[in-house]
Amino acid sequence: MRRWLKRIGIVLAVFVLPLVAFYFYATWQGERELRAAIAELDAQGEPWRVEDLQNAQPALADKDNVRGMMLALRSHVLRQFTPGLAYSKAVEKALDRPTHAVIPPEDAAAFDEEMQKIAGALAEAREDR
Repeated sequence: MRRWLKRIGIVLAVFVLPLVAFYFYATWQGERELRAAIAELDAQGEPWRVEDLQNAQPALADKDNVRGMMLALRSHVLRQFTPGLAYSKAVEKALDRPTHAVIPPEDAAAFDEEMQKIAGALAEAREDR
């Protein structure tokens, strides 16, 4: 019985211990390199952190703010459709396929009908503000 314990201990020492030691070394080395890269970026004096970049951005004009346009389009689409465009079977069938796959004519016609229902909202979204 002691022989087996000794053999298991030797196997663990030979195979597992180096793997565990390598893991801790790689983690330590990675953290060290990350701290060095952060210190180098801080020393350059240019903004690189997310908060600094967001604060350095100029304010967007209303005509350039796409978020407002997308929210208006979404609310317009949701008002027109009871279940919503995202739950339309025609839209799901047309868009839920690989990019290289051909859309059958009947699916394309049904998708086109759904898009015609929101043509006004799409035209408004496409116009230059």
